[in-house]
Amino acid sequence: MKILIFLLTLAPNIVFSKCDVYYFSLDFGGAIGNGDQIVDYLGKNDVPFTLFLVGKNSVTENGKKVCEKIRNSKNRKISIGNHTVSHEGFNPNHSEEHIRSEILGNESYMNACDAKRVIKYFRYPKGSANPLAEKVLKEAGYLGTYEKFFPQSDAVPTKAVWWTTDTRDWVRPTGASAWAQTQYYNRTGKILPVDEASWRDLIATLKEDGAGKSFNSKIKNYLLENGSEYPQFNSIENVPGLHGPTVQEIVENVLKDSGKKGRDGKNHCFPLMHYGGTNTYAAFERIIPILKASGASFRGLGDGDTVNYQLEDALKDFNNLNYEVAANCANNKQFNYVVQTGDTLFSIARNMINTNRTTCPEYEKSPVSTLVRKILSLNNLTESSEIVPEQVLNIPKTCE
Repeated sequence: MKILIFLLTLAPNIVFSKCDVYYFSLDFGGAIGNGDQIVDYLGKNDVPFTLFLVGKNSVTENGKKVCEKIRNSKNRKISIGNHTVSHEGFNPNHSEEHIRSEILGNESYMNACDAKRVIKYFRYPKGSANPLAEKVLKEAGYLGTYEKFFPQSDAVPTKAVWWTTDTRDWVRPTGASAWAQTQYYNRTGKILPVDEASWRDLIATLKEDGAGKSFNSKIKNYLLENGSEYPQFNSIENVPGLHGPTVQEIVENVLKDSGKKGRDGKNHCFPLMHYGGTNTYAAFERIIPILKASGASFRGLGDGDTVNYQLEDALKDFNNLNYEVAANCANNKQFNYVVQTGDTLFSIARNMINTNRTTCPEYEKSPVSTLVRKILSLNNLTESSEIVPEQVLNIPKTCE
């Protein structure tokens, strides 16, 4: 009873969780304040999560702190996914070369953050699903979720990871997105009052090439013509669903999400959260105790390819993956791997480590390079040897 009373003081007037299993993901776009605190908190509470990393943000002062926290965390179920180099979002004018550089170019940043935690999962920046990006993701061996479960995607089936609820915690409590401004204008014929920083962001976004498509032309022209001076709104009263969420609204958003029914009969929830929100850390401090008291469990996106294998009808054939594991060899110290199109020894070694099929000791500073040398030796290959699709390689279970 004392625990129940305590939890209700943390988040009054809300129901307990509607989901049985939670997969938290944190997008690394925009500002990244409180990121190191969030990593610490989730690590201490043994909560798995996937950081969808934006390359340019990972090398800022705050980004480096976050990556350092991840590298030093004892939480083994923190994983790093791909969120592009710049987080600029894709549009129909982008070439395949540009999209490829944004996706594959980000892998070096991911590995620099913590190569041992990198997994083949991708999230679109700003939800900008793109057919050319799907082509790149498929060729690069990325895993994803089916459009049936995440209808925000324009691509079917999608190789990206989507979500069951977006907490919108990236928007400042006194700010608003372009979408929110349009909704308010269509409803009232007025501009939604926001703080000055949010106003400047809004105008800057409208001036970007290809931006502002979520605005109707009337409000877009008005803002571009009159947006140089901040309107100095008399007051900024929070409009739920339009202004950025309060801590309470973030908590409610997560707990009210009913998720998707899994093959195991349980409800699986994929809350989308961000490091950028000023209220995100405080919301986590309320959410996690409530979920634990509700008996919910936590899983990471890298846990046995959960997204692909646990949701109803989302099973994927091994042919859609970039690896195929055959029966273990007789000595039980190695296993077979069938080379796929586009594979290199380096990419194979990295995938084996990232999917925990091969384990390397903590002290190993260059686990991927060490494993490549092991594979060469085990298969009587040299550094100049070429591998071809359908070739069977022996892969050691350990780097030692």
